[in-house]
This record gives sequence, C-alpha cells and structure tokens, in this order.
Amino acid sequence: MSSGVRLACELATALLAALLLPAPAAALFGSTDGVLSLEERPGWQTAPPQRGAVLTLRNGDGLLSLEAAPDDAAPFALVVAQGVRLRRAGRPVSEPESRVSAGGLPYMVSAASAAGRGEPELLGAVAVDRARYVFSSVDVPLDEALALLDSLERHQAAADAAPPTAPPAGPAEAKFFGGLVRLPRPDGARLAPQADGWVVAVGKRWSLGVSDGGEAGGPGGAEFLRLRGEALVRTRGCRPADAVDHPLANGWTATLKPFTCPDALPGMVVVIGTVDRGRRPPLYLAGDYGSVAAQDQSVSWLASGTDEALKPQAAPWKTAAAGRTLWPWYGLLAGTAGLFVLALRRR
Repeated sequence: MSSGVRLACELATALLAALLLPAPAAALFGSTDGVLSLEERPGWQTAPPQRGAVLTLRNGDGLLSLEAAPDDAAPFALVVAQGVRLRRAGRPVSEPESRVSAGGLPYMVSAASAAGRGEPELLGAVAVDRARYVFSSVDVPLDEALALLDSLERHQAAADAAPPTAPPAGPAEAKFFGGLVRLPRPDGARLAPQADGWVVAVGKRWSLGVSDGGEAGGPGGAEFLRLRGEALVRTRGCRPADAVDHPLANGWTATLKPFTCPDALPGMVVVIGTVDRGRRPPLYLAGDYGSVAAQDQSVSWLASGTDEALKPQAAPWKTAAAGRTLWPWYGLLAGTAGLFVLALRRR
C-alpha cells in the first residue's frame, strides 16, 4: 500500500472515530442556589458573588451577575423596574423583548445606553418555576452577554432525572388557621414555607402554593380570583380560561382558574384558585402545572387535607335535650324499683 493511500486511510479512520465518539459535555457555571447554570465561555471565570447575587462572572473589566428576585413578580415587570433606575439617571433604555435560551428557559432582556465610553448595559429577568432572577452586565459587549444568557438552563436537571436517594426535605405537613387545617407533605414532593405565610408544595412538573390570608385574613374566594386574575393579565400578559370546580373527598371544593402566560416555562400552565370550606374562611391557591397528570396530583394533595371545622360536633343544647328525653324513663324505673321493695316488705 502506497504511503498516500495509507495516509488517506488513517485520516478516514480518525475522522470516523471522531464522529462516533460522544462529544464532551460543556462545562457549566452554576448558581450558588443550584437552580441555574450558564455554559462556560473563553475568558470568563466566576467571581465572589456581590450584593447577594447567586452567580457573578468576570471577564477583565466586564461583569455579569444574577440575583434572586421576589417569586411573585413577572420577568417583564422586573426588567421595567431595572430600567426606571437608569432612565432617572438620563440613560435611554430599550423596550423589553423576549428570548428563549438553549435550555428552553424564556427570559426578558432590555439594553441601556452606555455610560461614558463603556459598553451598553444589559438588563434582564428569568422565571424558573416559582423562582425569579434578575441579571445585569457591566462593560460587556451585548453580543457576548446575550451569548452567555442564551445558554441558560436548569442546573438541577441531571439531579431531577436521577432516582431520589433520600426523602424530600421540608416539613411533614402544612398548618393553616392556627392548626385547624392541615395538609400533609405530598408523596414524591416537598413543602416549602415562604416568608409571606404561603406554603408551596413542589412536585415534578407542578407546584401549588396555599395561604389562609394571614392574621388579617383575606378577601372572599370570588374577589381573590378577580384581583389575582386581573394582576396576571395586567403585569404578565396572561390569557385566562374558565374556572373549574373540583369537589374533594374531604368535603372541600377547590375552584381552579388556569392561565396561559408568555413568561411561563414551555408547556406550563399558571393556575390560581380557592378552597371553599363551607361557612369558614377560604384557602387561597397559586401555582402551575405541566400536564393533566400533574394537575391531578395537585388536586389530590388538596383532597388529603384535614379540617377540624368540618368534623361533626354535638351542640350543647342537643346534649341537654337528649338528657331530658330520658327523664321519664328514669322516673318509671325508680317507681318500679319502689314497688318491688314494698312488695318484699309485705311478705
């Protein structure tokens, strides 16, 4: 075999081996809370998080950071709020636009004009389930910042795919109305108490927050649906569907109203609702789900709740009345006993 033919065969073998071997997994920058990750790019490295950020990256003088935001805020509203600060400083800000990362996460971005001779500042926000994050870049070219953000993905995706090796963390049950209402931890999910009094059940492809309105209470069920629904339409551009009642085996009735929201994860339906407890104050609901089966799991969790207010209890006046109905029988028994004693004495 000539040297030319041998070289061609070696090159073909090397090329075939390169095509058959799996490509190495991309290295990732992970957030400190284990939720988000960005694909590593040349020249970038992690830096100590600043101002409570969950991830800070640096490339020379360039800086990009991600910070946690309130979990009930819409990404669009978060970007607008960031832009207000810069507009007050006299810097024009573009209208927010929507993008979707390679990991399937929709996010909003806006750009502010450069301060001096620096690069324009990129502003943005992303929603991951109930969690919200805002990000910003300083002295980073816009195309480079967008290339980083376009690689956004769930950092815990691999962990979710693996079978659980330990029971879910969090409390064993959620308590409302001073303990009168109790919801046990759902199977295969966890309970996450929030600072505002809500308790969120987080399952696979579904989450549902429950609140009793706190010490001050809350509006009626219909009023809650109206107010919360109007807020979803106004702040997030959601489209509502008809509310559906779900009678539950424990005596409750859950009313759920689904919404399609542009900033939700692909395939996820946002839902708000209430739980009717008869003449007692309602429970308030807010969450999302990714399939009919996931919605059924959230409804089944509500059906597992116990409610002391719905347990039958005998009223005091009924107990007293029941005692009074037995008095004639007590008198007859006493009279019969007296006659029996008198008969014995006569003998």
